[in-house]
Amino acid sequence: MSFGFIAYDASGLEPTFKATGRSFRVIWTSEVPAGSSGSQQLPGFNQINAVAYSVRTGANNVTHSCPIATMGNGVVTWETNPLTPAAFRSPGVVVVVGFA
Repeated sequence: MSFGFIAYDASGLEPTFKATGRSFRVIWTSEVPAGSSGSQQLPGFNQINAVAYSVRTGANNVTHSCPIATMGNGVVTWETNPLTPAAFRSPGVVVVVGFA
């Protein structure tokens, strides 16, 4: 039986993170308001051993978007696309998954 976690870029074609056959766990999570931007220090984690993503929690309409999360060197960052009109922004949850 195989197991793992794969995250793709916006096009859905290129994996941005692949953790198959590895042990992984949620290392940080936070609710973020609609239209928010911010960051959180996570020493020891980067784009090599962790991935950040966001999940929409409000406005289940497909036209709404939540802040986009990215993992950097020791920090997770989230931001709302400035081109998304305020009426179409949704709150979300940012989740960081680390693996070994």
